[in-house]
Amino acid sequence: MTRALESGPVSETHCTVYNDAQCVQQVSTFCQFFVDKVRHIQNNILAALQSSASRTFAVRQYLGTELSVFEPTTTEKVRKLSGMPSKSSPLNVLPCSLLKSCAHVFAPVIARLANLSLQCGKFPTRYNRVQVLPLLKKARLDSSLPVNYRLISNLSIVSKVLERLIFACLQPHLLGSSNFSEFQSAYRKGHSTETALQEVMDGAFTVAVNKQFTVLIGLDLLAAFDTVDHRLLLSRLRLEFGVMETPLNWLQSDLEGQTQFVKMGQYQSAAIGVDIGVPLGSVLGPLLFAVYCSPVATSSHTMAIR
Repeated sequence: MTRALESGPVSETHCTVYNDAQCVQQVSTFCQFFVDKVRHIQNNILAALQSSASRTFAVRQYLGTELSVFEPTTTEKVRKLSGMPSKSSPLNVLPCSLLKSCAHVFAPVIARLANLSLQCGKFPTRYNRVQVLPLLKKARLDSSLPVNYRLISNLSIVSKVLERLIFACLQPHLLGSSNFSEFQSAYRKGHSTETALQEVMDGAFTVAVNKQFTVLIGLDLLAAFDTVDHRLLLSRLRLEFGVMETPLNWLQSDLEGQTQFVKMGQYQSAAIGVDIGVPLGSVLGPLLFAVYCSPVATSSHTMAIR
């Protein structure tokens, strides 16, 4: 369920070694495998939480102005997005290059669509579909086993434009909250792996001066973006970040309305609903993931102080 990467030649030619019936079965098997894989991880997480003494984070009080309405967008704002990366997608009705070169024609139409979406708090269903292309991780692996593939997903250019417009409204509100972790070193401007490393090294050098020890624990989260619980994320947005009413309904519609299908060569599976996870390659996915994980930093910081 990752997004926004380009397809490669391995999967495009994969089905040429099968007949039509086998290819149809293959894409359906792959699509169901990828969904079941995430659900299996989610079930393991839930089982681990059930046996844990402390299963949830305490709800942090939100102090600030609520975000209960999105400001209408304008044709000019849409036109400015013509500088966004030109990543093609089979889901595009029109080529990305044409939309960008003729922005003066298409921008008013997209702005109208965006405003209708913002007013009713619903993401357009037509643009909430994801095409997934499996790519073999290594050429020597068994190409008949879904576990040997990584997912390459594509979104339509219109869906990305809509998300960028929402991102411009949502990001300042979320980052301006005291509940957004000050230690978040990715998915926001001016913060990266480099600033995270500087923070860690500064802490290590500081305690070393006092002849104390530093213990660093690193966690590698399996399918982290893909296992985000929608219900918990929406609850956190509402209770801890003050996202209410229409904006919250829009985000819920975007998250819960996602469907995906697998395509290999000219063959594709039926679409399956995705009821968990945030898309890694989308515009909003990383920001929502940072919100979802925000209590972790607060808890870790408290433990460090103790």
